[in-house]
Amino acid sequence: MLYRRNHTIPRFMLRYWVDKALPYEAIHVYDIRKQRQYVSSGKGKKGFSFAIENDLYVHTASGDRAVGLEKWFAGLEGALSRFARQVHERREPIEFEAQGATQTMMAAIGLAWRSAYNLRKIKAAIEAGPDLIAEVSRSAEDPAKTILENVVHAVTENVGRVSPSEMTIILAPDEGSWLLSDRPSFIEPKTGMSYVVLTNRVVLGYRRSPGELRYRYLDASTESYTTLNKMIALQARDWLVAVDAQQLSGAVSVFQTKEWAQYCATDRVVLEPLRLLRRGWSINS
Repeated sequence: MLYRRNHTIPRFMLRYWVDKALPYEAIHVYDIRKQRQYVSSGKGKKGFSFAIENDLYVHTASGDRAVGLEKWFAGLEGALSRFARQVHERREPIEFEAQGATQTMMAAIGLAWRSAYNLRKIKAAIEAGPDLIAEVSRSAEDPAKTILENVVHAVTENVGRVSPSEMTIILAPDEGSWLLSDRPSFIEPKTGMSYVVLTNRVVLGYRRSPGELRYRYLDASTESYTTLNKMIALQARDWLVAVDAQQLSGAVSVFQTKEWAQYCATDRVVLEPLRLLRRGWSINS
């Protein structure tokens, strides 16, 4: 397999935003850079093309196609898909397979690192300051490979920081739906709580548990629903998705605000020391 078309958001997630009122499987999308609202088909290998980047997670600089990172993401998606399906239906208890809780959190945290925008920012930072790469790799001669390996290191490190996890599964109101963007993860500044959008009904909040793995369901209030959807939209850089054209049309006005522009202006690459990871990984196949 070539693994050429890399989905920045897993297809199983995107299907939660399919508009069932349409005559075919499709999603309402707003392209931020082109300022264009349209419907994206989910049909075929290029389905939901707005969330596809060719070879985004595949290292090709050496001539060979090293697809290890794309396979790694694919391997984690099964656990996240099972978890998302259960919480979307508000099942009790939530069931995890062996290592399923850890794999679920790795996949959820990994959604931040699948962002094409974020990876472009890292690439630009290294190009602007070549010495930066020596801080994160012993083999600084291959920046492209180092960037991809850093994704694995970052996800592994951050999962360790929130394990075991305390999960808050926030459900949208019955008549509401969460938005989705190319950057579905964010941190609430006041509380430091991390959030990630999983389905059109579910936002997962998580932090380290003081004891064992624990979770709770929480129905979003009118105020928290509005606040979280605004936070989701403020994270968007490439595209925004909604369950129908009306919700999307109402949400995209945020991209004309000074607040969104200020959020974009603060986007920067931060070099963060490792606290838990004791060995690195190499993508070579």
